[in-house]
Amino acid sequence: MATISKITVQKKAKQRYNVFIGKPGAERFAFSVDEAILVKYGLRKGLELDENEIKALIEADELKKNASSCPSLFIVSHAHRKGNTRLFKRKGPSGRAY
Repeated sequence: MATISKITVQKKAKQRYNVFIGKPGAERFAFSVDEAILVKYGLRKGLELDENEIKALIEADELKKNASSCPSLFIVSHAHRKGNTRLFKRKGPSGRAY
């Protein structure tokens, strides 16, 4: 069993958090999670986690990251199917699309 000793906000991605485990003063980085995962699973300092729970948290975070990148792929795919190929045409040296 590992105990969460510290949770900090990431510097660049404010909606993500770094989770540290271990004894205070001797903690080590364990994993990072999205804010939604942090709240959903009630992660807090002092909470004990086993290895399976940590793996489940990491998997849930991966699913969250992948789900958030899907809408942009859908938009490009939808635009391509609808014939909006002007989004995809490359311009040649003359500035005209080819």
